[in-house]
Amino acid sequence: MTDEDVRREVIDRANGVCCHCGELFDVGDDLQICHIKRHDDGGTYDIDNLMYGHRSCDAAYDDGRIVHDPMGGYWLHKLYTSFKPDLQQLKHISEGNNLARWLWEKKERYDNVSDYEFREKLKERKFKFVR
Repeated sequence: MTDEDVRREVIDRANGVCCHCGELFDVGDDLQICHIKRHDDGGTYDIDNLMYGHRSCDAAYDDGRIVHDPMGGYWLHKLYTSFKPDLQQLKHISEGNNLARWLWEKKERYDNVSDYEFREKLKERKFKFVR
């Protein structure tokens, strides 16, 4: 599969919905392919690691304001509680890529904490957990 084939499949799979906020795309929106396992952490340009969304929403994801939990659901910073990440796109992401992103988020924010401790830290920072 070529990069263009992967790109087309990821865009088609989005069905006109942002992977991060769940809103329908409007004409003129600034859109992009979004990595789950970060490219700089070895994430590949494969259909099981990519979703499609607004550039600004992906920036919030990359800044750790949206955190997908590998046990299911996601954590939203208090400024993003109206977001509804698109679970239809997320279901195509491999467990390994989802877990790699979770581990990267933990290490980036709090090195050497357990999953439980990381979830508690998210609660302290006023993140809301949504299933």
